[in-house]
Amino acid sequence: MLRRAYGRAVSRSLRRPRPAVFLAVFALAGPLPGQAVLPASQPSASPSRGMLLLYHDDPAFIEGLRRHDLLHDYGFRLHNTGLVRQPFGKRWLASPRLEEARRSGRWYYIDRISGGMPYQSLDGVEAVAEKLRDDPNFLGFQFHEWVNAANHDYRRIQELLIDKGLPFDQKHCAPYEGRTESPFFGGGDFSIYGDIYRPIHTQKEFEQFVLDYFRRMSERTAGQLMAVNGYYQFYHAALRLGAKNVMAEIGNQVPLTAVQIACVRGAARQYGKPFGVYYEPWGGSPFGCPCATGWSPWYPDGGNPDSKVMGHSIRPGLGSSRSLQRRLMYYAWLSGASWWSEEWGPENYFSDWKDYPLTNYGRVTKEFLEVTRRLGRLEPVVPAAIILPPETAGVDVRFLARQKQQLYEWLPADVFHVRMRHFAERVLAVRPYKYGNDDFNLSPSPWIGSFDVLSADAPASLRKRYHLLVYFDEKQTMTSATSGPRVMTYTGGYEDAGRCIEVLKAVTPIGIEGEVGCCVARVASSATLVVGLFNNLGITKKEGSETADPKAARPATIRGLAGEVDALLGKSFVVRQDADAIELLLPAGEVAILLVTDRPNR
Repeated sequence: MLRRAYGRAVSRSLRRPRPAVFLAVFALAGPLPGQAVLPASQPSASPSRGMLLLYHDDPAFIEGLRRHDLLHDYGFRLHNTGLVRQPFGKRWLASPRLEEARRSGRWYYIDRISGGMPYQSLDGVEAVAEKLRDDPNFLGFQFHEWVNAANHDYRRIQELLIDKGLPFDQKHCAPYEGRTESPFFGGGDFSIYGDIYRPIHTQKEFEQFVLDYFRRMSERTAGQLMAVNGYYQFYHAALRLGAKNVMAEIGNQVPLTAVQIACVRGAARQYGKPFGVYYEPWGGSPFGCPCATGWSPWYPDGGNPDSKVMGHSIRPGLGSSRSLQRRLMYYAWLSGASWWSEEWGPENYFSDWKDYPLTNYGRVTKEFLEVTRRLGRLEPVVPAAIILPPETAGVDVRFLARQKQQLYEWLPADVFHVRMRHFAERVLAVRPYKYGNDDFNLSPSPWIGSFDVLSADAPASLRKRYHLLVYFDEKQTMTSATSGPRVMTYTGGYEDAGRCIEVLKAVTPIGIEGEVGCCVARVASSATLVVGLFNNLGITKKEGSETADPKAARPATIRGLAGEVDALLGKSFVVRQDADAIELLLPAGEVAILLVTDRPNR
């Protein structure tokens, strides 16, 4: 069972004097723009409280959420499963549920048009796109794992056709189109790939192929793609090519969640967009997915007779830990995500849709809403930016985490990825992948929340808002450096990591010591800091059990907290406070969130 440590929403104040040094650092780390003014094509209204939850739109599911007081700021996720062979237009053009979402005045989107499932015909998508293109609350058509989907489809074409001496044409692709059983295409069919397929031998050729794939799908949807990626962070490229919105898929399958967030947030800031996160609960040991209801909307009519999805098991006790779910929710909120959506939400909030008994999965969300809805919008405090080299289209986080030894699984790595892998190890403390663990998702470094990732063409006006710029190419540093921020070139030497951390200590508004993750935000339009500490160690998830290792408890010390300090979450973890510091002992998998309210009269 999950430990509910928050007790009262806000504890009694831990009053402390304000160190003078904090004033200088606080002023240095001035607020970065959380959400720029959005163009007319963007959502018409931001959520008033915290992070918007986009729920599965089935009225029966919504009723369960209402009974458990889970409907506050929310929107809708309309489910387009690839296990239904009906063409897209026939399913959605006259859909009553799409009309209800449009009339609701809430944010909504369609999950998905491709990726992660068998690809089905998009015939008619143009008419649906035309119908929705002027709706400011439509976030887009989820273009799911689009780089991964194109990558896998390219390799399927090689395996199923080219390696057998067969030509790549409509006739030979047809047997693998419109299928729901393996082998199938996941990202498109011949109508999508026919004009863009070519032999690939280099990283540049591969990246050009996936960008052409994006352009092709963008044309079909009138530019209304919500670009979503897990392993491969191509958000800057997607927005450059006209994506309507961007969203990071986070969960136990993908390492280095903080790097994912840094990439999607940096791209969103660069292009004046909001961003969201898409939570997937797959993982654990043995690998699988939780499904409390015994059935799933992914299947036609909700059935799932073999308790498998594309060969992978789904059962109530499978999947990643509720501790990870909880940490990811709080981390996404502190990071400035505007919305949270779920790949397997309706299957897991309740064990049935009749009496709606709340599961541990549902309790995590309920706690999150109770804790966070008392605060307004958060603006993340991000003192540093990683600047991608000019020729870098995206970031492969599996390579960074050493889950794969080649780029995109099958190509030699470039210099940037080799150096960035060292950065992930020495600055972000990435951990090795292991089934049942989750310390490689959010890693145990105080600096995981300190960075955005910007592309090489980020304007100087944005780069000047950061206090440290980290480049990975010496020539780029010389030609692109901006006056004002501190600048360094990270080449992979041990001294580079030390120098980077020392600068971060100087420009971060508070001091954090300990083997814990940290994320800092500011309550919008106020002087209140929100400090999140995460012990990402010691959780083991096996089927039907979730254990926390007592030996994995980690001490953490926070220095430089000015003003009045309240424990929003995890007050019981505070073991000492005095005029110089607050010390905590975080059990395995736990979270503490502190509010620091500046008092001008002191």
